Amino acid sequence: MKRRTFIASTAGAAVAAPAFAADEPPLMPDLEIVDAHHHLVDNPARENRPASRYGAADLRKDIEDSGQRVTATVVVETMTQYRADGPAELRAVGETEFFSRMADAAAGGPVKIAAGIVAAVDLRLGDKVQPPT
Repeated sequence: MKRRTFIASTAGAAVAAPAFAADEPPLMPDLEIVDAHHHLVDNPARENRPASRYGAADLRKDIEDSGQRVTATVVVETMTQYRADGPAELRAVGETEFFSRMADAAAGGPVKIAAGIVAAVDLRLGDKVQPPT
């Protein structure tokens, strides 16, 4: 397993965190695993923070390098790719659309990327928030 570094933005500062802590073999390489919490990010650089990108191809590479038998993943909200315009109550939907595009682009491999999506909606919007029909 190779060590990779993931760059994230926290409070406007870039933080490097190793994706894997050490080069060691997996304990149970045949055990099927669902990665139940990861993030996909595509944020452009802004005045107060650098660009941050970590897509399905990056995740797939990290999984392959791990030696683990990850068969599916669940992506969790990261406040990325919100819609720039339209009704406020639908702006966060852009993130789910981004996750869906990442899942489609990664389809067909041994790992089902974004088999589940944990997304957000601003419940302060009251009745403007409706379940999909």
